[in-house]
Amino acid sequence: MSAFVLKLIAVVSMLIDHAAYSLFLAGVFTGKGYVYMRAVGRIAFPIFAYMIVNGFEKTHDVRRYFSRLALFAVISQPVYRLAFTAANYGAQALTGGGITLSLTAANITAPCLAALIAAAYLIFACRGRVDLSLLWVCAALVLPYVRLEVFGITLLGGKLNVFYTLAIGLALIAALDALRRARGGKGELFRALMLLLAALAAALLLQKTADYGWMGLALIAALYLARSRRVYQAGVIVLWCVCEYAVMQSSWFFALYAMLAAVPVLLYSGRLGARMRGFYLVYPVHLGIFYVLSFLVSR
Repeated sequence: MSAFVLKLIAVVSMLIDHAAYSLFLAGVFTGKGYVYMRAVGRIAFPIFAYMIVNGFEKTHDVRRYFSRLALFAVISQPVYRLAFTAANYGAQALTGGGITLSLTAANITAPCLAALIAAAYLIFACRGRVDLSLLWVCAALVLPYVRLEVFGITLLGGKLNVFYTLAIGLALIAALDALRRARGGKGELFRALMLLLAALAAALLLQKTADYGWMGLALIAALYLARSRRVYQAGVIVLWCVCEYAVMQSSWFFALYAMLAAVPVLLYSGRLGARMRGFYLVYPVHLGIFYVLSFLVSR
């Protein structure tokens, strides 16, 4: 089984899940069909988390990989809030007055942490050279504290999309790997420690509201630590599914479906397979389409 097939399984699972959820928020889909579609959707995230670790091991440019995730975190956030805010399907949607833009940071802690993370990224990841990736990182750090409503529709504010979790997870394992390899001198060790502190600060700052939160980060980190053997990684996925769904959400039903993600991971051949062009674009595009369709159906 190639990486292309793994991605395809994850994407199909995600589409089924999000179709059910957007229709549910629109008030037109409930019952057993909804529950089963959401259960199938539990397969997606463990595979995406595994692909982050696999991608990290295979990439020739970790910073470029990370900046692409940060870029799509920014691109996806407005449409994520559009599709997954229940009020956006209500009677006031498109009928509310005007545009409301505000900042929601309650104290100075969040801006200071964001500034420190951006500085650490510039100094220790970019090596002091400003490029577009710094812009995506700064935008991703600012967006969680911006609230935007347009004619009664929420576009910013509240929960964060899954790209935040994937990006911070990648930053975390990249920093751990840099720390593991830092044997050439104090300079490399200091750089690795600073990157690790920045990744932990980002997790502290953003993961409370990001999709899958700390548990998502824990899965990515555990898959990285278990990377020596595929069977260990499959075991990590099964254990994580028990903790996330059976223990924390009291749903063995969801846990058993989510565990199915371990099967394609075990069958993964290590081959790339066909290229899935526009893979990241699937996320924001399908959310926008599902919102429009669910909104129209609810009317």
